[in-house]
Amino acid sequence: MDSQRLNVEEVFLQAVPKNAAERLAFLDATCADSQVRTRVEALLKAHDNAGNFLDGPAVQPALLAGRHDGDASSPTPAQACAAADETLDFLDRCDTPDRLGLLAHY
Repeated sequence: MDSQRLNVEEVFLQAVPKNAAERLAFLDATCADSQVRTRVEALLKAHDNAGNFLDGPAVQPALLAGRHDGDASSPTPAQACAAADETLDFLDRCDTPDRLGLLAHY
C-alpha cells in the first residue's frame, strides 16, 4: 500500500468490491483518521443498501406496480401497454415523432 494517505473516495472505491471481512481488515489498515473511516463506512452502507434501482423503470404502469419479475400473475405485454397508456397523463403532448410526450421542458 502507498505510504501516503488515501482520501475518502479512494478508500471507498477500493473497499466496495471487497467482502465484509476483507473490508474490515482493509479499513483497519487504511484509515488512520477516524473521520475518514466514519465517512467511508457511511458510504459503504449507503452503497450496500442502494439495491438495483436502475434495473426497472422509474414509473411503472398501475397494472405492474408492486409486481416482481417472475410473478406468475404478471400481465401480458398487451395488458402492460394498455396500462402504460393510462399512466402517461403526466406528460404534455409532443409533436415530435417517436416521443411519448414532454415532461416539463424535457
